[in-house]
Amino acid sequence: MIDETKNIRALCEEHVSSRALFQSVLHKDGKTWVKVTHFPADEIAGESMWVILVDGDENNGTGTLDNKPIYSDIELGSLIEFADGDEQTKPHFVRVVEQ
Repeated sequence: MIDETKNIRALCEEHVSSRALFQSVLHKDGKTWVKVTHFPADEIAGESMWVILVDGDENNGTGTLDNKPIYSDIELGSLIEFADGDEQTKPHFVRVVEQ
């Protein structure tokens, strides 16, 4: 799980490459983390969380939730679908995929 308390510089030094605005990070072990927005949340407009890419690419695909949600009811480790990302926009949450 990515420790969100680390500062940006430390995060970059640990990883091989990263896209603009930290939309995705490729780790040395080959895993790609994607920052996905608009997870459903009651107290705020939507939570953003890191997802480990399983299928697809950094803009559209499926991945395993790798953050412990604060506002969302979705569980750590859930397989989720995300979509509609591009070079300037992070992808958004679509749904939890039934396993």
